[in-house]
Amino acid sequence: MCGRYTLVSSIRVVEEHFQLPESGGLVQFEGVNAGPGLPMPVWNSADVSQLTLMNFGFESQWAGSTKRLLFNARSEGDHNADDDPRYRGALGIFSKPSFRSAIRSRRCLVPADTFIEGPKTERLNRPYCLFPTDPPGIFAMAALWQEYPPAPDSQFPRTGFALITTAARGIVSEIGHHRAPVVLHPSHYRDWLNPDTSVQQLSEILYSGDMREWNAYPIDPRVKSPSQHGPELMRAIGPMLHPVEQTRIEKSWIVKGFGFNKSLKSGGYGMQSSLFT
Repeated sequence: MCGRYTLVSSIRVVEEHFQLPESGGLVQFEGVNAGPGLPMPVWNSADVSQLTLMNFGFESQWAGSTKRLLFNARSEGDHNADDDPRYRGALGIFSKPSFRSAIRSRRCLVPADTFIEGPKTERLNRPYCLFPTDPPGIFAMAALWQEYPPAPDSQFPRTGFALITTAARGIVSEIGHHRAPVVLHPSHYRDWLNPDTSVQQLSEILYSGDMREWNAYPIDPRVKSPSQHGPELMRAIGPMLHPVEQTRIEKSWIVKGFGFNKSLKSGGYGMQSSLFT
């Protein structure tokens, strides 16, 4: 599953990645250690003209409580119980009661700079930061969104999103985890948000994924705590899985805007270096 990710690029960089006009908003959010319950930027099918904030996680409608959040949705549903990465059968998400309506009409994209995962048994007790390297930069995870009635003390409805996952391949399987978020290729962004895209097309998109090369390095287990948001959490505490020139990776992130989310009170390029040295 994927319950943590990072978005510290500026909103303008995210908007440019999605080819959206400049909005001038959504600058305040905890993007270093984004986890269930936190409001984060998404690009959703209800308003494709701009980014909006949604809470990470679906509320548990059957439990009558917001305490338990569904933050992942298995693309295979109840199929592929062994998490075989070669599975190409039916995608049960289209029939699962929790998600069958959302997958047809309420889809969204969740921008990220990295996502955080650990081995299947140790999980976030031994976390890794995973990121694309070729090409580097922002990526978008396939997700679903849901709207809920306003809270008793508010007049505005609540919205939440859940990341779609698939059987792990590549870098995620290398760190020993069995599930991975579905990362979409930019050429599929508009089709994913288009309400007229067929079930067959959606299935093909979910199976295609983003074919970029990825890398990973171990980070501080304190990231397991949802209350921890300091940029020091993302410093490497060990070598990268695939050796690369560290300065080249840092430079590419600086060019893309990594480190300029205003909510982090960044110090410009200096903070960028402090994240990955």
